[in-house]
Amino acid sequence: MSLSTDHPFRRLAIGVVSFLAITVMTVGAARAEPPEQADIEGAIHQYLLEHPEVIIEAVEILREREQAGKVAGAREQIELQRETLINDPTSPIGGNPDGDVTLVEFFDYHCGYCKRVLGVMLVLLDDDPNVRVVFKEFPILGPQSVTAARIALAANRQDPAKYMDFHVALMASRARLNEDRAFQMAREMGFDVDGLKADMNSDEISRIIQDNIELARALGINGTPSFIIGDQLVPGAVSLDTLKELIARARRQLTHSPIDRNRSVYFSPRQFWWDKRGAADRSATLDPIRLACAAIERRSSLRKSKMTAQMISAACRAR
Repeated sequence: MSLSTDHPFRRLAIGVVSFLAITVMTVGAARAEPPEQADIEGAIHQYLLEHPEVIIEAVEILREREQAGKVAGAREQIELQRETLINDPTSPIGGNPDGDVTLVEFFDYHCGYCKRVLGVMLVLLDDDPNVRVVFKEFPILGPQSVTAARIALAANRQDPAKYMDFHVALMASRARLNEDRAFQMAREMGFDVDGLKADMNSDEISRIIQDNIELARALGINGTPSFIIGDQLVPGAVSLDTLKELIARARRQLTHSPIDRNRSVYFSPRQFWWDKRGAADRSATLDPIRLACAAIERRSSLRKSKMTAQMISAACRAR
């Protein structure tokens, strides 16, 4: 397979060859007879042809470093935006309003991964009654997502006590949420639909959505779902175990443990996406739609060469 000149692997290979060639020339400058640059580049080129996995590994390292940089930048922004994240009075609240750990979720009602993680969230709230959830409506998947967000925020404005049930019903819906369907669901749950229609297009609702979009941009969030737990930004559909681990860490930080306060925890994106292997032992109980429906019912009922190797080794030492 040929690579275009702007392909990341090709750019990386060119960069690796150039860097190693320059470094090896610098290392070899003290020798009586430094090798020719063409020989060095040729040897490194041949090495990369024989070991293409080096380029792939380098790309992975580069991605991890970039992600780590984003995580560090997000942590700084979380501190700057903490009051808006945690205590914005316009954001709907779920779980325990007085919980000791707050989980913030940016979501879209038409996001498939958000629907998958709904079941995980409901199990978490059942397992840990001391978690507070702040919902940030972040409609990025088209006009119908904006409509659903507006109706949900109007429902929260009308009756905050019913928001969580309405949120679960909207998120568990398999069909696209147009106005008629959303209003029908709201009517069945006892909302004043005429009031929702009046409120959903208000300046206040528009401002809430725009503020959430700007907040997400400041945090570097460009997809859903995304979570803020403690000082961690967590992208993607998290597993139950990952959520519990992050919440436990945030809870330990509340005690100002020096070990936890100073330790940086980084989770690769692979840990955040729904993983059938990781959920295999719960496949019977963590089906997202079945779980959401069960939660609704429960709520209702309850409420290689030696020379080349030496050259590369010398270049790495010099770096």
